[in-house]
Amino acid sequence: MRFSGVSANAEPTMGSADNLHSTSSILSPPPITASTGSQTQHVATPTPANMQTNISAGASQRPRPSATGVSTRPFAGENTDLSELHQARILIADDTMISREIVASYLRADGFTNLIFARDGNDAIEQVRQKQPDLIILDIIMPGMDGYGVCKEIRADPEFFDIPIIAQTALEENEGRTRIFQDGATDLILKPLNKSELLARVRIHLEHRILVKQLRAYRDRTQSELVLAHDMQAMLVPRPDYYRTVGRDYGLSISATFQMSSELGGDIWGLAPLDKDRLAIYLVDFAGHGIGAALNTFRLHSLMWSEDEDLHDPGSYLESLNVQLKRLLPVGQYATMLYGIIDRKKALFQYACAASTSPIIGKNNGQDFEFLNGSGVPLGITNDARYETRETPFCDDCFLMLYSDALIETPLNDGNMLEPERLRDVLHNIMIRPGGSGDLASQVTDYFYDHTPRELNDDFTLITLQPQTVQGR
Repeated sequence: MRFSGVSANAEPTMGSADNLHSTSSILSPPPITASTGSQTQHVATPTPANMQTNISAGASQRPRPSATGVSTRPFAGENTDLSELHQARILIADDTMISREIVASYLRADGFTNLIFARDGNDAIEQVRQKQPDLIILDIIMPGMDGYGVCKEIRADPEFFDIPIIAQTALEENEGRTRIFQDGATDLILKPLNKSELLARVRIHLEHRILVKQLRAYRDRTQSELVLAHDMQAMLVPRPDYYRTVGRDYGLSISATFQMSSELGGDIWGLAPLDKDRLAIYLVDFAGHGIGAALNTFRLHSLMWSEDEDLHDPGSYLESLNVQLKRLLPVGQYATMLYGIIDRKKALFQYACAASTSPIIGKNNGQDFEFLNGSGVPLGITNDARYETRETPFCDDCFLMLYSDALIETPLNDGNMLEPERLRDVLHNIMIRPGGSGDLASQVTDYFYDHTPRELNDDFTLITLQPQTVQGR
């Protein structure tokens, strides 16, 4: 909230001297509850669609520890700091001085001293623009611009549209009381004012305003953390200039697509040159989304290149990683993974899988396709999991394709998924086109996105590796 001293047109006091403080914020109005005599009305607050905030859980609900074990600070609500509440700047707009002073005396008696005043509607608009109050107590019937006009003008201004407005009136007709809500009032109280009722309404609207401020601050902080985690996760994935250069060193054409979902996911992939003939490749997919999944990718990445690991035996490597990861992951969290080694000298692909998608080997320049065995226990489930090192020929007329489950588990436009037979046809049609073998991952990705109607809710990863014709090798 933004607070400061008394304005130049402050009303003369009827009690204690004004003792004012300062702080900051502008917050959304709370849900409306308005009493009109013996009736209670519930009216939706006018709020732009792009700035709606759901606070239906109420102030009493506190955040629980997340699955990552990181707890979040609770929001204030029932524990709102009274000093913050009492420093709120309140505008009292009424054309009758005695009415202004009655309201002011009630507020001062309850500790609210940061008060400003307006004598008519035009003065109220001017005070709003100059002083930016946190709450307005507004008389409806005033000369010149009345309370209806004030509400309309405030709600039309993006800078002030969310200031809560408590309208006060002696009108008994339902039509007039209904109209003030239609024009943007947050709440309504009837004259003659009841002190306890007025103070209760002022308190609840200011408390809601503080709560929304905290919710927005929490949302902004969380969003900035998500952006940071997104950028950090992207740094774990090799850049095109790197994997293309590495590919050329091994006589391979490497093509890749990595697209994070609308939420943070748990996919990473990478390359690891082992010696002049052997290149390791891995693809990981952690269960779940959000900060937890991203943190798990960082955990695994920090373990992957330990000097104690046997990088030359895929099965043993996954077993060692699994034991270490099992100690770190919370119960119920796990990762699927493929770790493989392309041996260019032996024309062999050796690999081990922990419940990964099935690697695809294309043979005879794309005329034949084989879905390899991707079975295995996911990493982090049990300490005693064993992983088999498998192998298959990888000749100069072959290609290898690795992919995340988003490729085969996302419904396409026709409602079906990319089943193995359909994926085989897609690959075949690409390979038989002139130049179809070039940048294979991009062409498969183009087909996928052309046939996918919605934004992905999972990371999409696809890598292809194809031997090049390299002289002197």
